[in-house]
Amino acid sequence: MRSVSVRVCNNDDDRVTVSLISTMLEKVNAPEALLIEHALFPTGVPVALIGAGHGAIAAALAARCAPEMLVVADSDLLALRRAAVALRAAGLPVAAEDQYLSLPAAIAGRCAGVAMLAPPQRDLARRRLLEAYTALHVGGMMFLAGAKAEGVEPIAADGAALFGSMQLLAYRKGCRVSVATRGADGPLPSWAAEPGIWPGSWCTLTIDLPGGPVELRSLPGIFSYDRLDPGTSLLLSQLAVQPGERVLDLGCGHGALGLAAALAGAAHVTLSDISLLAVAAASENVARLAPGRCTVLAADGLAAVQGQYDLIVTNPPFHTGKAVGYDVAHTFIVEAASHLAPGGRFLLVTNRFIAYEQLMAAHYGQVTMLADNGKYRVWMGTKHLP
Repeated sequence: MRSVSVRVCNNDDDRVTVSLISTMLEKVNAPEALLIEHALFPTGVPVALIGAGHGAIAAALAARCAPEMLVVADSDLLALRRAAVALRAAGLPVAAEDQYLSLPAAIAGRCAGVAMLAPPQRDLARRRLLEAYTALHVGGMMFLAGAKAEGVEPIAADGAALFGSMQLLAYRKGCRVSVATRGADGPLPSWAAEPGIWPGSWCTLTIDLPGGPVELRSLPGIFSYDRLDPGTSLLLSQLAVQPGERVLDLGCGHGALGLAAALAGAAHVTLSDISLLAVAAASENVARLAPGRCTVLAADGLAAVQGQYDLIVTNPPFHTGKAVGYDVAHTFIVEAASHLAPGGRFLLVTNRFIAYEQLMAAHYGQVTMLADNGKYRVWMGTKHLP
């Protein structure tokens, strides 16, 4: 997990800090605004923020509540980077950042408060609720904010089942913020023990590869975390990895495509994802099933990718929450071309109604449709030989 330690002193510089944060607050969404308004914590004790949003909330909580230590956790690499930028812009020191998987064990039972932005996936929310519960000492408070349209109400119900009760504090613009108080240990709801929700546990799924079935480990919050989605399944059928090739699995998720390439004889496979939960699961899977033959990167697209590859494969997202967007796929198509060796192939799976072939034709010497099952298509762009 990535943690950001913040120490704030009450001095004349606070007025500058508040001014900077006021500017940042203009960009926060309704759940973030509710959390900033209502999540008030004592000083001198660890406090956690789960879900960094686009960063301003971390700086606002650190400056307004003046905690001795603020731990910021998020599974999205960019969200953590935005939080660090916001903290620095507010003049607040940022400590070294570690990879996110769960809140650090060092703060278990020590937190006076946890502020949490509800994620849209309920199983991931349950995992985070359990992390918050574990981090709090008796009497500590957890504040939960989210949008009704993104499922905050059932998440609040899960919070009430875990903590015993949850009180609604405010409702605005279709969003709500609630608070729960940590009591003495008692019976936990049955979902707390489910695989992938209990800290340290994994979900499992089995995928069929040419060499036989393999079991993958996964986590809530990863795309199609508990099953192989049909688009990836179609793309797997078209990999055709040649022994000795260098392969890049772009937006790797739990690592099914990259692992398949490694087991098919690739000389080396790089797996990359912006989700730190995906990075954790992919790292676990390649360490178990293809040790020493893969590198897993936490990266925004191809930003951290170096070198050239014979094959790049991707099942890019086209949803952000409930909104449809094609920016990620467009970026992958354009940037992957510069990372292909001459004669290299770029394989993309997409819903049948999405047309990427014209964009691919502008960046690859040849574009071929490899498969069409009526719902998904696999496209291949080949880089010209010199």
